[in-house]
Amino acid sequence: MEYKGKERRGHPRTYVEPYDTGTYLEFRQGSKSYRFNLLDTSPEGMGMLVRMETAEVLNNMGIGDHIRMEYKTAEASMVMDFEVRHISRIVRGRYKGHHQVGLSLMSGPK
Repeated sequence: MEYKGKERRGHPRTYVEPYDTGTYLEFRQGSKSYRFNLLDTSPEGMGMLVRMETAEVLNNMGIGDHIRMEYKTAEASMVMDFEVRHISRIVRGRYKGHHQVGLSLMSGPK
């Protein structure tokens, strides 16, 4: 079934298979460090996979929150600021039961 509604995204997404790219986001919440793989990327943001095992991180995360994370690849690492745009439970497919957190890259201090 094809989606026939109006596309609300500003840019198309590029879907990635977690664990294939070696790229992830890492951040600290309290005294605990978390690492999340990416599900998709766009010029203005990305979607990260929050597995059921680490879903407790969502208890302290909400839409509109600003989060500083370290974007890591095999070649480099950089600190980036994101705004949480959505937190969605994945209801079918390989990652059913996990969550996707949509992040918008922030261009500067707010």
